[in-house]
Amino acid sequence: MNGFQLKSSPIRTIKATHANFPLNYEQAKYNLIIRNEEIEFDCLGLKLKKDKSYRISARDLTISEDEYILQVFYANFEDDLILIFSRSNDENGNIVVCRIDFMKVLVKWKAELPSMNPSYGIIEGHYLYQAGVGFISKINLDSGAFEWKQGEIKDPKTGDYFEFNNIVLNKSIVVFFLNKKDNELEKEKTGINVDKMNGKIISYILPDLP
Repeated sequence: MNGFQLKSSPIRTIKATHANFPLNYEQAKYNLIIRNEEIEFDCLGLKLKKDKSYRISARDLTISEDEYILQVFYANFEDDLILIFSRSNDENGNIVVCRIDFMKVLVKWKAELPSMNPSYGIIEGHYLYQAGVGFISKINLDSGAFEWKQGEIKDPKTGDYFEFNNIVLNKSIVVFFLNKKDNELEKEKTGINVDKMNGKIISYILPDLP
């Protein structure tokens, strides 16, 4: 599965290829394609699939020995790899976003999101919009700095944390939609409208349920 280079295209998900996944998370392996090179990513780091040694180590990616990888997303951006993944040790975890020059073996920057279950992100220009459970953000892809971020986002009716799944851009607004596995019709009717410039919530999109 390829990444993308087109403006405003969604980050593509990478599925685990290890036969034991998800029963054996620490052995899960993910395949990426960057500059027509097949890359393998697991809890030990990143390496060319044809190589034995890792070019980018787990330490470079701030992955501890007791942690494993749960979800992976990625994109090609200016010949670099934008890597988004969640890590956990069963007690704690978060989302990590990295920009990597894989051929020069260089991690240009890392950003950590205090959340889990990353959404499908979206890139517009030099900015990545990325969300997790109860968390939204806009990240500068040149520096890795947050243009804005906001956490503790909950359903005003139930008090449950919003679990964002999909992001849509609409002129000056970015829309974060929820993942509603129990009701596909309700899913596209639930989310928040956010100001692109400052990250403030403009309005809630809530289903008309009895």
